[in-house]
Amino acid sequence: MGPDWLHNPSGIDFIDSFLAPFFVAATFAMAGIATVGVDAPVTLYMSDVVYAISNGPSITVGAVVTLLAIGIAWATNQPDIMEPESPLEWVGPVFIIANLFYVLVPAFADLIASFWGFGFLMIGVNGAGFYLLAYK
Repeated sequence: MGPDWLHNPSGIDFIDSFLAPFFVAATFAMAGIATVGVDAPVTLYMSDVVYAISNGPSITVGAVVTLLAIGIAWATNQPDIMEPESPLEWVGPVFIIANLFYVLVPAFADLIASFWGFGFLMIGVNGAGFYLLAYK
């Protein structure tokens, strides 16, 4: 497995603690609530487009960071979302589907970025989902 400080099977471990600030920053940028980025040594913002299809979805740095953080947290914690009475049983699918919809459905991304109420709802769902995923 790895050293105890790197992976804690009964709580939040180093990997999740490292990913959490990037995940939160990316979620705020995806929701259109904040502009997050760096200007030195290179200029990179979470809202920068990595890949765009002509009339389809555009994939931003924030979306890539969010999906990578979810994937890494999922792989390192190996949650069982089908465990009866698990909070992840309900939050997990909503959390993952909302992030995939943001990347794949332009109208959903526009809805989240245009209305601050939906943006904060996305931040809440992502925060709850990542916490439950990381706390495994």
